[in-house]
Amino acid sequence: MKPSHGLPRQAPPVTAVTDDSITVNRGVEVVPASAIPAPPPRFRATDPRTRQRRLRHISDEHLAEAREAASELAARGPALKEDLGRNAPTSAESATILARFDETRAAVARAQALLGYLMELEDIAVSDMATLLDHANALFEANAVHDPALATHFARLARYASLHGRDVADGIARSRDAAPPPPPATAPANDTGPAE
Repeated sequence: MKPSHGLPRQAPPVTAVTDDSITVNRGVEVVPASAIPAPPPRFRATDPRTRQRRLRHISDEHLAEAREAASELAARGPALKEDLGRNAPTSAESATILARFDETRAAVARAQALLGYLMELEDIAVSDMATLLDHANALFEANAVHDPALATHFARLARYASLHGRDVADGIARSRDAAPPPPPATAPANDTGPAE
């Protein structure tokens, strides 16, 4: 049950048992932005279209096999050139590429988990802020009828409410436009039985 003022409940104590992950996550601490490392200064982001054009790709479903194959090359040691000829990569080159892949793969997995956690906490915070503002605006509109001077104190709240209301109306209109048309009405069948 929600509190009478309509605002979201605070998170339960950490010792509480609940299946409501949103309620629990509402109280999970946020990792400070200052604690998240920035990319190294030498890093320069490449345009995605350039990366797509210039870099070779392996499908995600075959990355495990690719890693095993690179590990196989690295494990051959000096015998690799004997096996594949003088133009073969060295086992050290294979090992370096393999280590780089393992490092980036592990870092990406950790970063994606961090991003997923932060995005959910942000979604919850945005939802709580929307509930807070809707509640405050309803009170503002009700009280402004009797005290018009309130408008001077809550101009930004009124502007937000106007913009948000427009967004909601646009969303409803888009949903209505995207809805499939109702099936055509079927005319009742005529009675073709023999006349009495």
